[in-house]
Amino acid sequence: MGIQYTKMKIQILQMESLLEESCESLGEEFTYDTPLYLTCPLETFVNKSGNILNMYTQELNLKKSIISSIEIINERDKIMVMLSSWLNQPLINIEIIKEFEEVCEIEIDYEESL
Repeated sequence: MGIQYTKMKIQILQMESLLEESCESLGEEFTYDTPLYLTCPLETFVNKSGNILNMYTQELNLKKSIISSIEIINERDKIMVMLSSWLNQPLINIEIIKEFEEVCEIEIDYEESL
């Protein structure tokens, strides 16, 4: 998850930089109001991507905490709870990811139909 997380973080930073550059060169109206393809302006993509990154940041921090805690815990029940948290990824909201994927699908399908 670490390498993927790093790649995601770099991409989000690049998107945020693109948002700033767009605002400076094309203006706020284009950046915040004009759809890139069909419905969503650039800001929407950047914000939704940032929200997803935040979820993964929290999940990665949870996993680091589990790793450091599991070494000192001797109780089987507590270890099982930690392993369950590890496997179930409670801080990842799949619905938010699906929503972003749907937005991207709509935008990409529209672009391909042109």
